[in-house]
Amino acid sequence: VRWFPNRVALAATLAVGVGLYLVLWPGLHDPVLKAAVALYALVISLMAAQAIGRASLLQTSQAYGVAMGAGFFMLSDSLIAINRFVQPLPLEALWVLSTYYVAQVLIAGNAWPTNLQPLADLSPKPGKSPTQAI
Repeated sequence: VRWFPNRVALAATLAVGVGLYLVLWPGLHDPVLKAAVALYALVISLMAAQAIGRASLLQTSQAYGVAMGAGFFMLSDSLIAINRFVQPLPLEALWVLSTYYVAQVLIAGNAWPTNLQPLADLSPKPGKSPTQAI
């Protein structure tokens, strides 16, 4: 799909990214770290916006799954940043890893298209070379 097809999703994820950055700001003492965290917040926000925008266009369960996974990924990284730069979170590993693994399952489990030919259909036909079969 085209870049950022849903402008509301783009604005919302960027607002979340900016909000998170403002929460993290007091704990970011190194100027290089401030720039790196700002860039990462931008990138992760754009990733989520693209996934949500894609889901709004395609309206398939797979696209929705990837979008939800992107949201969980953004949440997981936000928890890491809050734990590192704002205050330690109780049961930090539980929250970070559970949201991370949910994100990975949703993204990986829904990213593969279901309309692909089975590999058996790509096998060479009798009398044809392997390159002619494909």
